Amino acid sequence: MLKKSLHHMCAPDHSWNKKETVHGQKSFHFSVFQNTLKPQVIEQHVRNQEAGMLTELVRDFLNPAEFYKIMQKIGIDFFCGVPDSLLKDFCAYITDNTPRQKHVITANEGSAVSMAAGYYLATGKFGMVYLQNSGLGNIVNPLMSLASPSVYSIPMLLLVGWRGEPGKRDEPQHKVQGQATPGLLAAMGIPFQPLPDYHEGAEQALKTACHYMKSSKGPYCLLVKRQTFLPYRLKKKEPEVEKDIGHEKDFLTVGSMGHASAIALGIAMQRPNKQAKSVLTEEELKNKITQQKPDESCKQDWMVSSLYLSEQKLNC
Repeated sequence: MLKKSLHHMCAPDHSWNKKETVHGQKSFHFSVFQNTLKPQVIEQHVRNQEAGMLTELVRDFLNPAEFYKIMQKIGIDFFCGVPDSLLKDFCAYITDNTPRQKHVITANEGSAVSMAAGYYLATGKFGMVYLQNSGLGNIVNPLMSLASPSVYSIPMLLLVGWRGEPGKRDEPQHKVQGQATPGLLAAMGIPFQPLPDYHEGAEQALKTACHYMKSSKGPYCLLVKRQTFLPYRLKKKEPEVEKDIGHEKDFLTVGSMGHASAIALGIAMQRPNKQAKSVLTEEELKNKITQQKPDESCKQDWMVSSLYLSEQKLNC
């Protein structure tokens, strides 16, 4: 089966204006859509047009809207987890199109697995947990002692951003985690496969996952490689960002995702005259930092930043 071309995948949400070239083949103007697509996506679309029927040369991007619809087809309508840069486009689509009671951004990946477990126990339906592979350590306990088919048999779909994928350039800590990711999943007895970047492949992967979850009553994992999803721009209003603020006292929690608030609490408990804040950095969407104004009575502002936490202010 031929892969869906980029223009076909984008059709539900964006218009493509067709024109005939001098060679009699169709090309596309991007008009308004051009402002939302990354340059490499536009460049790849041109290459796909040049590839013609040589489908082995075609590089696709999975439309978040299409993937979301397939999810709904197999009965998945509850989403929770910790956002990841490789999943940001799909997470943005979920945020725009899912009721708040059906989408929860958790402070910790283990909490997301536990929440999906509670959802299944209450409804009998699969939940979806999304996270970066750096958070696999946080879900080992709830997966092994709660969701495992040998314990409480709680199925759920894990959508894991594969940072540090072998053969791809990445930060040192992600390279270590990326190499270990398949082995970690295998050691936990969780079947997995990479998520295909085209509609038909993604649909088949979800059908495979659904069949396993129904028959084995356990978690199934889809690994998401970089640039799998077509770019999607969040439509909901973002928090205002305070300008002209210093970050000389920031402690950037580049690892240990989901634990920034505990680090901030540890600092605040030992520095009662200071203020500690746990802040969300919006790298997923705008590479911005949202935060509240520091208390003027504090002589110094201790700030612990995590890539994946909702803003929380801790006063001591």
